[in-house]
Amino acid sequence: MRILVFILLFTFLNCSVYGQEIGVWSLQSEQYSDSLNMVSPNGQYRLRAIQDGEVPAIELLRGHRSVFLRQVYSLSEISWSPNSQMFCITESEGGQIGQWSVSVYHINDGLVKRLEVTRELSRDFRKKMRSWCPDDEPNYVLGGWVDNGNSILVVGIVPNHSVCPAMGRTFGYLVSARSGKILPSYSEESLKKTWRTILGPNLA
Repeated sequence: MRILVFILLFTFLNCSVYGQEIGVWSLQSEQYSDSLNMVSPNGQYRLRAIQDGEVPAIELLRGHRSVFLRQVYSLSEISWSPNSQMFCITESEGGQIGQWSVSVYHINDGLVKRLEVTRELSRDFRKKMRSWCPDDEPNYVLGGWVDNGNSILVVGIVPNHSVCPAMGRTFGYLVSARSGKILPSYSEESLKKTWRTILGPNLA
């Protein structure tokens, strides 16, 4: 019960209080917009939407100092880890159908490093997809943060434009945030049953 209360409180503080639209993939994320302004749970950092030339971008601020800038696709979701040590960008380069990808960044004393959280799970999911849809590229989205941000729930999705019978099928992976090592994995049914409190409406 305490874990459920924490998840719901974190979701409310991280999304609703800022008036942003909660993510469609994860209830712990906010949809990107020009007004995006996400303060980390510990209050030390802030992610805000800016324009890099004419291209949408995310800027990370520590106080008033910019420490990171990255261009993003306009169809994106942004999320802070509960421990404020990481943030995630889930984005699509081709609309709602995809290609969707997940990028996770770790912050250490103002220095930002990208973590390889999908390398191991991608090998596993591609093996599954080869038997379903050998010619399609998978989508990956953030399902949510687990264990205070030490673990990440990533969901692999067969593209909805696929002509194979597995179109839209999902498979979940709980991975270590630091190493990307697969912890439990979940079929579509067990994914929804186990993580319904953090999955967004497109997955729940």
